Amino acid sequence: MKKTAFYAFMMAAVVGTSFTACHGDDDEDGDGDVVATFASPYIQYLPVQALSSKVGVNAYALSDDEHKIDVYHFNTDDLSAYLDTTGETRISSQYLSKMWEGFYGGFTPTYCAANDENEYAVPMCHEFHSGNSALICNPGAACRSLIAKHYPLEMDLTNLISSGLAALTVGDAKELYVCPTDYYTALTNSTVASELGITALPANHRIEFVMYGYVKSFSFTNFKQLLNTITEAGKSVGDGGEKCSDVKILAETDAEGNLTVNKEWQKVDLSDIGHYYLLEAYIRVVDKETNKESSTYQIDASNNTYLGYVVIDGITFESKSILDLF
Repeated sequence: MKKTAFYAFMMAAVVGTSFTACHGDDDEDGDGDVVATFASPYIQYLPVQALSSKVGVNAYALSDDEHKIDVYHFNTDDLSAYLDTTGETRISSQYLSKMWEGFYGGFTPTYCAANDENEYAVPMCHEFHSGNSALICNPGAACRSLIAKHYPLEMDLTNLISSGLAALTVGDAKELYVCPTDYYTALTNSTVASELGITALPANHRIEFVMYGYVKSFSFTNFKQLLNTITEAGKSVGDGGEKCSDVKILAETDAEGNLTVNKEWQKVDLSDIGHYYLLEAYIRVVDKETNKESSTYQIDASNNTYLGYVVIDGITFESKSILDLF
């Protein structure tokens, strides 16, 4: 969304999240790690309506440049019009802004420079963690922000040897980085708050970025079984899922209402949930007095919607040798 012109339909979009730490030299990835980049992602349509509770929203899996990691994308538009003409099934970089216009939830690639002063959907620190792009994340109740290893929809012997083999050589999830978007300036700027429909965070509250792990096993020969499991597991955040212990605070207030917003990239250690097949990003507001989700301040499709957008980068999985498969 542009700071100069707002898309009215985006006010109905589902919630997202935000984070902190902003320098490429902070990257501690090992030489053998799989680090996903989505500058020009591969795309496959997912014929599973239950992944979204809203009729008319299309579900897609976006695969990284190496076809090893998937993130899930929900869009009100048919993205087939934006595929490239090279014969590959991928979104051309010039159409990433079109993906953003119809973006309804999950993940979508960034479509502008990190320091673009006319956009809110950029890292609050105005730098990408590494490279020239990242992912905008918008988790919520209607559409899930899901991450998984890449599995083709139909796995026969042919594609098992090609893209399927790539998935087999990806190990456990290790880490990712998160940063709030410039939408979070609304918490410190009353003019922006009024423009975006964001209310002040109450005293003794914090906004957290949380990861969950789902699905310990499934039939590898039929990816649709995994989709069905995702549908069941994702109906309620935390239901049947394991919460990652490394929770990040995006913004918080003290007892007097003084606000702190973490503007830099923060590293999320995924090691305690890295063995799950499916990871989910989630943003929640916690009442610090009860240490439970707030009953007075919500981030959803009708309240403080834009605080649900964060930027994610450096999604990292372990790399496995083909010899490990035997």
